[in-house]
Amino acid sequence: MSKDNGAAQVGEAASGGGGPRRGVLGSCAGDDLDRHRGPAAVAQPDRPPEPARKAPETPGTQGTPRLVQDPAAPVAADLLRLARAFVAYAAGGSGTFRHGESLVLGLDGAAVRSVDDVPAALRRRSTWRPCPDGQELHGAASCPVDLLGPVAAAAENGVPLVVSGRHDGVVCAHPRRGPLPAGRLVVLRPPPDRRTCASDFALVLAADGQGRLGAVDLTLSDP
Repeated sequence: MSKDNGAAQVGEAASGGGGPRRGVLGSCAGDDLDRHRGPAAVAQPDRPPEPARKAPETPGTQGTPRLVQDPAAPVAADLLRLARAFVAYAAGGSGTFRHGESLVLGLDGAAVRSVDDVPAALRRRSTWRPCPDGQELHGAASCPVDLLGPVAAAAENGVPLVVSGRHDGVVCAHPRRGPLPAGRLVVLRPPPDRRTCASDFALVLAADGQGRLGAVDLTLSDP
């Protein structure tokens, strides 16, 4: 027998016969493997993304009253920016606004407090609660009078504020005890339908030529 025929016989014996050689994992091995795999995994539907958590409201953003320009007496752009910054602070925000080296706080035209350290005053809300000497009441408020109170109340009740360049008379208010502050004026008022003996006010912001706050004056109604 030739060497080639001997090699062929050895190959047939190793393969178990003359038929085609099957892979190591034949049909039986594949069936056993399938039986051990268990049922095919079922595709899970995609979960909807979890809604993003809302950040806590920052005082002076969503809680800041909306400002409405008085069409009969609009204010300049820099004064409107000052009004927005002041209202955001007065509504409870921790920000600041443009100001001069000092501030004069007044009620009905009478100066009741002078503030020389404005940055410190912004950190102490009590600075904004003056009272004329010897007075227990001022309009509808008891002393001390919170100059920021009308803005904070508007923020709490969701009431807009009117921004005007003129100061009209406040309903049911006592006669003013002095003139309006000197400077470029921004007057914050409630909407016309809320100007009653129980709720009217005029909060005057007096700025210099650069739009920096120099004086604040409040007039309240007196039912």
